[in-house]
Amino acid sequence: MTEFCDPNLLAAVKDNPAAMAGLTALLKMLSELQLKVAELEGRIAQITANSRTSSKPPSSDRHNPNKPAPRSQRQPSGRKPGGQDGHVGHSLEMSREPDEILEAPMAANCPECGQPLNSVPAETVEVRRRQVIEVELPKCWVREYRAETVICPGCGAVVAASFPAGVNAPVQYGKSVQSLVVYLSVWQMLPCHRLSELMGEFFGCPMSPGSVVNMLRRAGANSAGVVATIRERILKEPWTSFDETGLSLAGLIHWLHTASTPDYTLLHTHPNRGVEGIIAGKILPEYDGRAIHDFMSAYMSLGLELHGLCNAHHVRDLTFVHEVLNQNWASAMIEFLVETKNKVEPLHKAGRQLSTRQIDELQDRYFRILAQGYEENPEPPPKPKGRRGRPARGKALNLLDRFTEHDEAVMAFVLDPGIPFDNNHAERDLRMMKIRQKISGCFRGLDMPEVFARLRSVVSTAAKHSVSALRAIEALFEPNPTLDAIIQPSLPGT
Repeated sequence: MTEFCDPNLLAAVKDNPAAMAGLTALLKMLSELQLKVAELEGRIAQITANSRTSSKPPSSDRHNPNKPAPRSQRQPSGRKPGGQDGHVGHSLEMSREPDEILEAPMAANCPECGQPLNSVPAETVEVRRRQVIEVELPKCWVREYRAETVICPGCGAVVAASFPAGVNAPVQYGKSVQSLVVYLSVWQMLPCHRLSELMGEFFGCPMSPGSVVNMLRRAGANSAGVVATIRERILKEPWTSFDETGLSLAGLIHWLHTASTPDYTLLHTHPNRGVEGIIAGKILPEYDGRAIHDFMSAYMSLGLELHGLCNAHHVRDLTFVHEVLNQNWASAMIEFLVETKNKVEPLHKAGRQLSTRQIDELQDRYFRILAQGYEENPEPPPKPKGRRGRPARGKALNLLDRFTEHDEAVMAFVLDPGIPFDNNHAERDLRMMKIRQKISGCFRGLDMPEVFARLRSVVSTAAKHSVSALRAIEALFEPNPTLDAIIQPSLPGT
């Protein structure tokens, strides 16, 4: 506590026990008040945090009276708005073989002079064309199978013809109907009741919401082998992005976890967000590639060798430290991260790397910024005797410690070619869950979140291989579907 007191004052009162006791009490009170002020400043700072300066969702901003005016974190590209020079435009093109041709009626006489027009030579007639694109309302059609039954004239045995495989009930929905229903639910996010209405009104194929759910469950069961193959291939990838988001199951919070790469998506659900929920995906902790994540403690506790931290999260945290806590080092770190990203990404895309000297220069600049940060954030004083726990370090000091202790994970996008700057692969794959909940609400059946996760794993992986979601879902209703059959479809005629 003596660091708050002038040495001359201490020397003046050291021989006066009463004065020394009073000064000690005041210094103790001052130390406690400083801790309290730091704690209250931290609380106020958290209240003023918004989606631009923290990981809070944008939907929480409407409850924040201190929300600043929107300001993008993107840097200007220097290009003018709209199409760029040399951009090839696209527009509607005329069909060479229209399905219907209608002749516009020609006037019998010239409107100018009254001359009859029926004698105009054909070779002088010019035909102008205009086309209107329409759609026909689709409708379902019924295919009936008939199998004869006869009695053998020799032995009297009853011989029946066999129905094709998969034709099991007197009346059932075919593969095309089931594929379309699953597509509209999983890819277009239609809720079951609206989907059943659409099938009845639009296609003339009425069905109950229960039938929709059964089709989803059937497709989910058929996708088990495909999802297992996706898991095997992700385990061989050099890096994978991990993230999680909440979902509502019958009014309870569950969690959707993802492991995402540029080629594969693996989603699974679990009641827990932390270690238990992550391990249930059967990727971590066995994975020996680089795990990209947002520094959630559960990922750090799994004993992984290689980490990559999401710098999009860091930019938001640094924005908070700069704008709310008024610390200049945070602005310098944002500038450093963005400049380095813009410098490194084009090189890596071209198959090139920074030289050792260039990497050393970047690391020197990185640690100089951190040194500046520590100057702006001295260590907090120890708590007075009798008070438990460590003194609160604050958001800025904790962020500095993270950047210092995990510098290799922060700079992974520089040190390891191909490692992304952020965790956006995982966040993009999770975003559909939020859209699904906004459109369709919560899940009701206890197994339906996992069904949704499996099917989204398949269609998202297919999309990453330029295969349409409908084509991928159709493949799930074929016998013994495989991942390769989905992402490498046979060409027509082969």
